[in-house]
Amino acid sequence: AALGKLVIYFLSRSFRILLSKESKENIEIFKEALSKGIFFAVLIFAMTPLPDDVVNIPTGLVGFNVLKYFIAVIIGKTVLTFFVVIFGSLGGVLSLEAGEMSTPILITYIAITIILSMVIVRVNWVRIVRTYNEKGLISAITEFINQVPKALTTKKR
Repeated sequence: AALGKLVIYFLSRSFRILLSKESKENIEIFKEALSKGIFFAVLIFAMTPLPDDVVNIPTGLVGFNVLKYFIAVIIGKTVLTFFVVIFGSLGGVLSLEAGEMSTPILITYIAITIILSMVIVRVNWVRIVRTYNEKGLISAITEFINQVPKALTTKKR
């Protein structure tokens, strides 16, 4: 999956030749201002079922470091695959024991999906990326952890 994302990255990067000099200068300023945030955004989108091309295409266009991009994609896809395998095999084992997927397991899957969706939608990702840019990864993770309970209890950010 990560190799396929490199194709998208390089195709996007090739479109830079179509941009005006002014647009290229603006993109460079954007890239410098958000360099840490770009890595974090690629990582988050790669490790979730979110449509990651929304981030991958602009990342290639701005010419973000290809090695950092590839590392973020590999880490993200590895985490996603790990969780799919663990939860998929757990569900398979439990459903085999029950003969089919039991109601409690189905309810658990639905609850997990709802909770993850609420977190993804309600967490203030702008604030997390800003924290990451200003204070680093540990502070961004701490900010995320602090926001999760709020995301699960309030209607809006």
